[in-house]
Amino acid sequence: MPDFDSMIESLVRELLPLARVSTVKWESAAVETAIPAAIRRTGPPEELLSWAADHRRWRFALAEASEEVCAKPTEAAVVVVRTILAERFDELADQL
Repeated sequence: MPDFDSMIESLVRELLPLARVSTVKWESAAVETAIPAAIRRTGPPEELLSWAADHRRWRFALAEASEEVCAKPTEAAVVVVRTILAERFDELADQL
């Protein structure tokens, strides 16, 4: 299975500077370009959704995201990763 944990941490490093400035800016950049590109490089969106469903921590992000997405795997994967990133950024903000 592709290394989605590394993909998430790479996105955190890439988008954290924007997240510190504006929620709107990081979410826009994430959804429009960064997340879709990362998924294309890492693995199929169906595998990402399967990984999230089996992950002890991120299965909750998948459940949360499922309330707001359509059935297309690519769109669902983007929303799941956006939800995971939002949680990671909240954690990092709490550490400051």
